[in-house]
Amino acid sequence: MSKLIPVFLTLALLSNSMVAQAQPLASKCLGIKEETLSKKTIIRKFPTFNIQLEIAENTNAIQMTEGSILIVDRGTYKYLKCLETNGRVFGRDIFGLLISKGTESYPINEQLPNRPSTYIVATKDYKSMALRFIFDNGNTDISLYGGGPLESKQEVKDELDSLLKILKAVTFLSNY
Repeated sequence: MSKLIPVFLTLALLSNSMVAQAQPLASKCLGIKEETLSKKTIIRKFPTFNIQLEIAENTNAIQMTEGSILIVDRGTYKYLKCLETNGRVFGRDIFGLLISKGTESYPINEQLPNRPSTYIVATKDYKSMALRFIFDNGNTDISLYGGGPLESKQEVKDELDSLLKILKAVTFLSNY
């Protein structure tokens, strides 16, 4: 056991040294701020999800590992790229739109009037909600990403209002 102590001390010192080296690199990422969304918009197509969105020109779409797409302002995109190359030691909240295949975690469906195959879905406790589009080849959900669970009736109302604004920017690429 006494021979293992120097090994543990060496590993601990190496680990602390590596973290100390990574922190200054990652901390430079914190200087990259969110960009205010521009009023000029573009239309981005997302064929996998059968939709297109009219979104601010200064946004970027990031393909997530599970197949969803996160749309963020260009400053947040640069911040995430910086963390990717300089270490993930520090962090801040990330906000954006998340486009994903519909999941069963949203059991409540309320169809929106005059919008075929379009629903507001939410968890049973209304801590999370999304727009759901139902197509022959599956569901697509659009939700707001970041900020944590909805805690009050006002937060639920604000989230719903935001989703309904997003709905105006969505068109289908093909028939449902």
